[in-house]
Amino acid sequence: MIEPFDAIANIPGWNQKNISIEVLKGGLTNRTFKLVRQGEIFVLRLDSECTKLFNLNRQRELKILKIASQRKLAPEIVYEDTGNGILLTRYINGRIWSTDDLKDKSKIKLLVTLLHQIHTLPIVGDHFNAHDVVRHYMNNLKNFSDLHAFGKKCRNVIDNVGSGGTVCCCHNDVVLGNIISDSNPVLLDWEYASGNNPLFDLASLVCFHNLNKKTISYLLDTYMDGASISDHKELREQIRIYNAIYWLWLASMSTINSSDWTILMNRLARKIR
Repeated sequence: MIEPFDAIANIPGWNQKNISIEVLKGGLTNRTFKLVRQGEIFVLRLDSECTKLFNLNRQRELKILKIASQRKLAPEIVYEDTGNGILLTRYINGRIWSTDDLKDKSKIKLLVTLLHQIHTLPIVGDHFNAHDVVRHYMNNLKNFSDLHAFGKKCRNVIDNVGSGGTVCCCHNDVVLGNIISDSNPVLLDWEYASGNNPLFDLASLVCFHNLNKKTISYLLDTYMDGASISDHKELREQIRIYNAIYWLWLASMSTINSSDWTILMNRLARKIR
């Protein structure tokens, strides 16, 4: 894996002098750093040992990110080198959202507006295929019998959930840690972005943060401008898909990361049926 100063040396017109580097915490599948150069602030993202584990499509990510950044929905790309796992973006000086933001209906409306804008972006590359994702994650677990056994239950969920519905450009990882704003929100970390059912973006927020029924209903009603019974059913299906894939993601991460994921995985497992 390339190191930060080596990555900086690859950027045309840059050198290691007069650049300060600060490690940014919170990233799980990448290594991220805050760079300050000549009074400007940037974020340097480098691949980690986890990158190959999740079969990330960097080319597709960059194409979507370029379009999203042009429309002010994502950070501006300054430099990219997928071969060396380097992405440099301009730092957004804002506030990462917290659970309090989801208690504020005006903030939910802002987020829904952002999602509507993302969902009108052109679809780039292959669509999200839950079966392919599950197949890859299950392969990560082949040498871990207990994890692989429950993984089969997750695979059954995907096999039994319909794959119909609208397909549009989706972020696929809409969680609070990826939402930043000073006035209007912007989404970070587009590495899972692809064509998908738009309600999967809502499902990611619902599941990751264990939202209550009242908040879920308001979120869906706001997004759909009045949700129907079939809309609620479709969201429930996307929630089932997200939960199954998220458990497999955690299980895959647990095979190489020393953090204890047991409590979270057990809580999630109780929702998978």
